[in-house]
Amino acid sequence: MEPFAPAGAAWSNARDAAQYLITQLNKGVASNGARVVSAKNLIETWRPQVEIQPGIHYALGWIVTDYKGQRILTHSGGTSGFTSELTFMPDAGLGIVVLTNAESASLFAASVRSHIIELVFGQPAEPKYSLRLEESRKRFDETKASLRPFDLRTLAPYLGSYQNPSLGEVNLKDTGGRLILEIPGFPTELRTVDNETYLFWDPPLVGAFVRFSKDGDGRPRFILNAESLDIPEKYTFTHSK
Repeated sequence: MEPFAPAGAAWSNARDAAQYLITQLNKGVASNGARVVSAKNLIETWRPQVEIQPGIHYALGWIVTDYKGQRILTHSGGTSGFTSELTFMPDAGLGIVVLTNAESASLFAASVRSHIIELVFGQPAEPKYSLRLEESRKRFDETKASLRPFDLRTLAPYLGSYQNPSLGEVNLKDTGGRLILEIPGFPTELRTVDNETYLFWDPPLVGAFVRFSKDGDGRPRFILNAESLDIPEKYTFTHSK
């Protein structure tokens, strides 16, 4: 994961992230009573700086909006295989941490956050997230319906080890009719979209895809495309011979 570190390799867990939000809600005082930052400096990071959408501003690291008149500060994050969202409402004393082991799951995380707020304030569920999740599910079902078994005869020359200068070595192999891309710590089955394009089927990189081709010397290669705003680059892996 080191190549993605500048995009957000802040490794944590729900308990520690919750402690961080407690410090925010206590205006700089940690849960053990120790002050770690002055209230004045901390509150300054909450102050809206730039309007990014009508009624939504970016502060110093926080997106500031409101829920039925209640101030909300939130920020989502993600890197290869993970999505997170931290939200707190300083006037209500409420903090919410949502961590997922799935990539590009910001819609799901926002849905969980929204539902918790609705439960806390006794509000009816707003349909926008459920509708968007349903649309996402339909798109997934359409993609799933287009998948088919891979042709081993076509793909046989591409089996074996691959290298990328930044991400290291992976291995592509056939395991009795299942095409597996062995990524250290994240093995995944590949499902066929067409003769060149294969979809990651297993979490946490589910939804990413690879495209196989050959370079000018006829050497097999594939391009990893995570289709993520957090990982905009496409990484080329070259067959090891």
